[in-house]
Amino acid sequence: DVSGQIAIEVTGDVGYTAVDAVDWLRGGVYNPAPVSYAVSGQVVIGRRESRSGLQVGLEGGLQHLLAYSVTRDGKELRGDVKAMRLLGFTRFWMGENHSWFGELALGSHFFDGFTDPSLNVAVGTVLGSGKIQFPVKVRGSVLFDTEAMVIPVVFQTGISYQLGS
Repeated sequence: DVSGQIAIEVTGDVGYTAVDAVDWLRGGVYNPAPVSYAVSGQVVIGRRESRSGLQVGLEGGLQHLLAYSVTRDGKELRGDVKAMRLLGFTRFWMGENHSWFGELALGSHFFDGFTDPSLNVAVGTVLGSGKIQFPVKVRGSVLFDTEAMVIPVVFQTGISYQLGS
């Protein structure tokens, strides 16, 4: 019986993206606006209260990593770097009454014309009880691009709805 073992979460995040932009954008004078933000949805399977405190899930979303302008050969180019992300994750609950969790996620960020694998680590908690709860976490990610590593660090929060009883 999976009743009460599936939750749907919708979250938003905001933070900072670290990247060696000169390598990533292949040269030029770089003026960053490294604000990262995203909206995503998660399906979480497993009971937080179980003996193992282990849950698994999938996440999909759209992430804006940064805006930039770069000057090359006297010409200014402007752009936004954004990607669709798809992650599989494990959430493990810790502490008294399983009050804190850690997450480890592997996935991919799908840019226009290429895909970067990613490793994502988070720590957080859930506020509230019952069918509707509010997850709050800090997440760091590493996107393994061929030119440079891209590292967004974000604060993420949203709403979670527990299906079933």
